[in-house]
Amino acid sequence: MTAPQLGARAGAAWANLSTQAVFTGRRYDVPEEADGTREVLSDWQWRDLAAGERAAADLSLEIDTQSRITVAKLRSRARRMKRSRKGLDLIVLDYVGLMSAGSTYEDQRSYERITKISGQLKQLATELQVPMVVLAQLNRETERREDKRPMMSDLRDAGALEQDADVILLLHREHYYLKKQADAGLTRKDRESTEDFANRQSELVQRVQAAEGKADVLIPKNRQGPEGTCRLQFTNYTTWFRDVDEDALSPAWVVAEGDG
Repeated sequence: MTAPQLGARAGAAWANLSTQAVFTGRRYDVPEEADGTREVLSDWQWRDLAAGERAAADLSLEIDTQSRITVAKLRSRARRMKRSRKGLDLIVLDYVGLMSAGSTYEDQRSYERITKISGQLKQLATELQVPMVVLAQLNRETERREDKRPMMSDLRDAGALEQDADVILLLHREHYYLKKQADAGLTRKDRESTEDFANRQSELVQRVQAAEGKADVLIPKNRQGPEGTCRLQFTNYTTWFRDVDEDALSPAWVVAEGDG
């Protein structure tokens, strides 16, 4: 995702607009027209979006969309930022599978390549004394299980990530899988009565409704603290996560005084 696209998403959350509305310029907060078209965004919605994008641009964030970046290049830039007036407080990598391990390791299997990158990132975080959030993809094993909650073993080509990480956080939205199941429709079991099938369908609908707007952060590893689960709110149309007790209509983010 490019920096402008990230800014547009942040602006959408700030303006409480759907990401669809931002990228199409059409309203999704009102029903579509009889001919299937949608109204264009109102002037006030464009103003709110512009204000959100300005607020995002004012954040102390540096977004680098360079592809196949190596840890050596990341180290060079991070050191430069660390020495600058702004300093460096956090590094987020999205995602580790898109990084390059350098020409020596590029032809190796993904497992070995990710292992090399993971070790280099661990050294860099220790050297700079800066926390590092490294995103990784999951494999398809969760799709094959009845329980869709991800596990550490689901990390795709994880290499040494599991061992090197101080904390592992796995994001899970039960609503995503339940709605997918409901949209596909249940299959009637052999010898299942009409009443039992109807009850199972009704139960699924209730579970979909109960899970809407909720997300879990599973913590299967925490070197300096407890493992467990952290509950979050999730607003689907803005793709935005919030603390569970946060007002859903409050600003998408708040900048602490002095953080600029």
